[in-house]
Amino acid sequence: MEKPTADFVVSPSYPSNLEPILDLESTSLGAKKVHWYIENSFIGNDEQIKYEFIAFDETTADTFQVILIAESKDACYDTLTKYLPFKYETIFYIPTGFTPNGDGLNDVFYIEGEGIKTEGFEFSIFDRWGNELFRTEDPKAGWNGIQNNGEYFQQGAYSYVLKYIDRDNEPKVMRGEITISRSGPKKGL
Repeated sequence: MEKPTADFVVSPSYPSNLEPILDLESTSLGAKKVHWYIENSFIGNDEQIKYEFIAFDETTADTFQVILIAESKDACYDTLTKYLPFKYETIFYIPTGFTPNGDGLNDVFYIEGEGIKTEGFEFSIFDRWGNELFRTEDPKAGWNGIQNNGEYFQQGAYSYVLKYIDRDNEPKVMRGEITISRSGPKKGL
C-alpha cells in the first residue's frame, strides 16, 4: 500500500486583517485526494483553495490551526498540521478633507478604524504656524472646523498628529494633512 506524504504551502505566511485571504496549495506526494480543515472546520477538497478570515476581531486567537489530510488511492492517510500566526493590525481610515459649512454633509472630520484603543490615543490639529486648534483623547470625537468664537476656520490645509498604541502595545505616531474646502455658511452673490 502506498502511503501519501501531506504537505502544503500557504500565502501570505502571516495573515492579518489587512491580508485576510489565505491561498492554500497542497504539495502532497502520492495523494489522490486532500481534505482541508481550519480550526477543525472542513473547508474543502481542492488541491488549491482560498480561505478568508471573516470572523476576526481583536479578541480572536493569535494563531490558527490548518490541517491537511492527504489520501492515497489505497485509502492510506497522512496528516499535516500547521499553526499560522494571525495579526490583528490597527487600521485607520483618515479622510483627506471635509467641508464644515453646516449643510449636514461632511461637516465633521472623524477618524474611523479597526482595533483603535482609547488608551494612549491623542489626536491634534494645527494651523500652518503650529498653533494647536483641536485636541482630543477620545477616538470617537470629531473636529467640526469651528473656532472658539463660533466662526469657521478658513479653507486650507491643516496638519495633524495622531498618537496611539497598537495591538502589540507599541506607541505609534502618524502625521498628515486635512484640507478644509468651502467652509462657513453658504452666501449669495
